[in-house]
Amino acid sequence: MFKVGEESGDKEILIKAYKKMFLALEKGGFNSIAEAGFEIINLPIIIVDAQLKKLAQYPDKPIGDPIWDKYFDIHEMTPQMTWQLLEDSVINETENSEIPVWINRSLAEDIPRLVGNVRIDGVVEGYVGVLFPNKEYHDIHVQLTQLICRTAAIEMQKNFHHRSSRNALIMAFVRDLFQGKIRNHREFNRWTESLRLNLEPRFCVVVTSGDREKTTLHYVKNIVDETEPTMYAAVIEDKLYVLVTKLSDNITPEDFLKTRVKQIDYLLNMYKLESGVSNIFDDLLSIGTYKYQAEQALNVGRSCRPEANIFVYNELVLENIMFNVREYIEPQNYIHPAIETLRVYDRQNGTEYLKTLNVYITSMCRHSATIKKLHIHRNTLLYRLKKIEELTGNSLEDERFCALLLCNFYLLNGNRMEY
Repeated sequence: MFKVGEESGDKEILIKAYKKMFLALEKGGFNSIAEAGFEIINLPIIIVDAQLKKLAQYPDKPIGDPIWDKYFDIHEMTPQMTWQLLEDSVINETENSEIPVWINRSLAEDIPRLVGNVRIDGVVEGYVGVLFPNKEYHDIHVQLTQLICRTAAIEMQKNFHHRSSRNALIMAFVRDLFQGKIRNHREFNRWTESLRLNLEPRFCVVVTSGDREKTTLHYVKNIVDETEPTMYAAVIEDKLYVLVTKLSDNITPEDFLKTRVKQIDYLLNMYKLESGVSNIFDDLLSIGTYKYQAEQALNVGRSCRPEANIFVYNELVLENIMFNVREYIEPQNYIHPAIETLRVYDRQNGTEYLKTLNVYITSMCRHSATIKKLHIHRNTLLYRLKKIEELTGNSLEDERFCALLLCNFYLLNGNRMEY
């Protein structure tokens, strides 16, 4: 056991620590690493994966810390604890630091700790925590914690099943597929044959994103990888893309939503994530179209249905069209002049011709529906419609005029139209 502050000095401590870690790797297993780390630092050590599931804990007994003791009981952190650490930016701070960080707040307020991330190919795949019941640490502790993190990374590369060469290649294939790099059936077949992949239709694309750090998406991806054998996931930039396979022939996007996507609804709620779901399709080489659908469902759904967290493209096609019109065309280039004519007249004369026209057109020109919504007499409606034609110089029998007005009112109502 090495003690900080002895005459040997920090350099000698590090040399001995490297030897200890090498022997732990030679012995194999995360328990060996945690035990060796304890012998070096003489402080409680825990190693977890990116899903915050325990890989090793030493000493393996309760110490009066809420996180440590929960791992001792059930080997993983509760969703509520995970959410608390996310809310308090503990995971974000740890993920983004090149060296272990000192955490003395949130669930670590009573027993502070140094927490370092375990990276493989630039991706955080786990964490190492060293607890300090005496609430003091020195620079050498940071260096030793970093050493344990690096040792854990080597062990992960050796043993994690999702880091096997085949699974790494599958991940590369999925990324290339989503990014449009597989352009023909010959390339597609070479990939699937070499990887022994049997991607059976029907298919669907789910895109997930949120305001959390990328580690959250990797966390959800790992859950998908472990629990959904017919789903293939990849984190690309700030979104998680999931290819769903082997959907039944008669399933609809709505059925898929109820039976499959809802299974991860608790994760979306917990981590404030949202998902867009594409239509169902059969040809994987057309995945770009359905990737677009899922992305647009996510973007448009956030805008027009902020109370929801799962958005199905099939339910948002019209909204998507209007969303793109609003995004790329100036209003004066698509709004019919009749609308502004009526707005000005109403303001000057205290009338409601624009509102009447809006309700009439969006009620598909049905008199009964318009009368009911406006609470007016039939003769009043007929008078107003005739007056509208006189003021605008347009006939409400003109189908193209009414079709344009319908689009206009849909666009304007989406922006809370003012009369």
